[in-house]
Amino acid sequence: MMLRKKFWPWALMLAYMALVLYLCFGKFTSIPNVHSSYFGIPTDKCVHFIMFAPFALLTYLCLEIKKGSFLKTLGVAICIVVLGAAIGAACEWGQSLTTYRSGDVKDLLADALGLLSGALLVILIDRIRK
Repeated sequence: MMLRKKFWPWALMLAYMALVLYLCFGKFTSIPNVHSSYFGIPTDKCVHFIMFAPFALLTYLCLEIKKGSFLKTLGVAICIVVLGAAIGAACEWGQSLTTYRSGDVKDLLADALGLLSGALLVILIDRIRK
């Protein structure tokens, strides 16, 4: 496994990470009215899920993975989820240090579920590709 030398996946990942940081740490004074929940799931948890789901695919695009076994693909997916979860935990910790945001373990759980769904998509794409 190597890092991809093409520019576009890295540019996309950089833009994505900037957006995640903005959404996590932005001080939003006026937010439009939205439903408080969807199918019984709080809206902010849905946002966290959606925010972290693309991480696995974008990270996968930044890697140049040679053909390998299912276990190799699974190992890469697990590493991607762990890295994404560490970023999510750092964001939640950072939010807890601000005066206008708060850290929430349930947000971290929603992040992890988004990461897992993205990782499953990566495994599926990798298996189809090979």
